[in-house]
Amino acid sequence: MIIREADFSKDWSAIVNGMWDFVQFAGHTDFVPSERNRFETTMLELMRNPVFQVFLAEDKSRPVAGIGVSQMPYLLNPEMTMVEELFWWSTDQAPPSAAGRLLAHTVEWAQQSSDRTLLMMKRLSNSPEQLEQIYERLGLRHVEISHMGEI
Repeated sequence: MIIREADFSKDWSAIVNGMWDFVQFAGHTDFVPSERNRFETTMLELMRNPVFQVFLAEDKSRPVAGIGVSQMPYLLNPEMTMVEELFWWSTDQAPPSAAGRLLAHTVEWAQQSSDRTLLMMKRLSNSPEQLEQIYERLGLRHVEISHMGEI
């Protein structure tokens, strides 16, 4: 298995499938286009923005897991770079280590991208309990609870 930067010209289908699976898992489908074609168009347009980066775990020459992040100046302290996780997904065919290796690669990439990087990872209400422990081992701490709703 290798971890690599996504090439949208050949990986777009795997990325959009993974993003769709993430949205279904997260359970917030009312915040995204409900028609699959419209969702694909929206996500592909979004991923053209250079702020976004996707890394893939590739096994047997095909993507089996991915993570998408954004990278930009931190709004409250522009001397810092903020890298924020947007989504991550894994297929049934992914080796058990795929998600962990993707996360480790993303953390290393974030550390190398700036002298001062603020990393923001998400834990959903239905995320596995172990995820908090993994984040804590990375030096992250629980700092907020978000509430979402269309108003």
